[in-house]
Amino acid sequence: MRGGSTPKLLGVLRKYESLKENLQGKTVAGSSAGAYAIGKYSAFHDDESGGKVREGLGLLPVRVVCHYQSADLPPNPEALAILESTAPELDLVLLRDFEWNVFNSD
Repeated sequence: MRGGSTPKLLGVLRKYESLKENLQGKTVAGSSAGAYAIGKYSAFHDDESGGKVREGLGLLPVRVVCHYQSADLPPNPEALAILESTAPELDLVLLRDFEWNVFNSD
């Protein structure tokens, strides 16, 4: 799933009722907005959600922060602080620009 507008991507993906079930056993990759969509919760940029945490599709039970410590697109500090206390039982994945991570949902 590509990057771009997270709200737009989530809007399209949420139209598919059985998406999570149809993707089970498949390899799914996400870049920026795509990574936000894959996770359960994410912290966004100022222009994305005004400093709030947004719920993704929950394909993986993680909290995601893309562009962590980025000079160009850092996450909103307020959103990051909220995310750190949201669902603390879930792993917090901090991805710097051009970083990636591999997860197995099994």
